[in-house]
Amino acid sequence: MDRNDSLAPFSSRGPRRGDEAVKPDVTAPGVGIVAARAAGTAMGSPVDEHYVAASGTSMATPHVAGAAALLAQRHPEWTAARLKDALISSAVTVDGQKVTEQGGGRIDARAAVLGAVSATGTLALGPFTSEATEPEGSRVLHTNSSDKDRASTRSTPAGSMRRATARSCATR
Repeated sequence: MDRNDSLAPFSSRGPRRGDEAVKPDVTAPGVGIVAARAAGTAMGSPVDEHYVAASGTSMATPHVAGAAALLAQRHPEWTAARLKDALISSAVTVDGQKVTEQGGGRIDARAAVLGAVSATGTLALGPFTSEATEPEGSRVLHTNSSDKDRASTRSTPAGSMRRATARSCATR
């Protein structure tokens, strides 16, 4: 993503080959990022002797890793899967971008770390075919890490709305 939340032209897009799963999981700032420069390297555009400006996945990945580290510090008992779910489900979707371009959306470290409720971040339903078959059931887990009851609303495949309450005693 660039400063305006626009997807970079070099950004990979899904779906993932083989199983057609949604990829990427999230997006992060990765265009024109100024970062520390290793001595004697030629990567990116030097800003000065200590910093370089560069674009790419190598610039976006540290944003996601940093958000994951902050979240893990806040919740050291969480598994890697639960951290991933929290990062994806708290991401900000960007209007005009397909899910196969942004996954859950742009990473939002503050929302991930301070948010009380998260949900299953990725659910692969398999490739769609022209054959009319009954879809298999899948579970979406909502997790409430606060000590208060929280209400959430979800949309079903038929487009109807169902209301569910995530209780503070919910466990993963």
